[in-house]
Amino acid sequence: MTSNQRTQPLIFLSTDQHVPGHLHYPEDAEPTDIVSRFPAGTFSWNERGQFAEFPAHMSTEIMRELHVAWPYVDISYGKHEGEPTSSTTIKRPTEARPGSWKAMGPRAVAV
Repeated sequence: MTSNQRTQPLIFLSTDQHVPGHLHYPEDAEPTDIVSRFPAGTFSWNERGQFAEFPAHMSTEIMRELHVAWPYVDISYGKHEGEPTSSTTIKRPTEARPGSWKAMGPRAVAV
């Protein structure tokens, strides 16, 4: 028997630039872990769809933060989430891995 439980995050981006991005968390994830990394108001909760919404232009930043915690993130595109025109799984880049010196940000410069 296969499980329908989501094990990695899913981002949906509409082809309509005025539609916010959708973020679906894995079933066992704590949403506040990712939401707390962004300024207040970045995300809003969609009660009807049961997902977090975010400004679509922030998809790169959202993806980067998701990759800190998850090695893979699913992303799909289309006019409507129920009918995506394409989807793929993005593997975490080396520099986004926890403990990577690049993931720690720029080094402080001594003055």
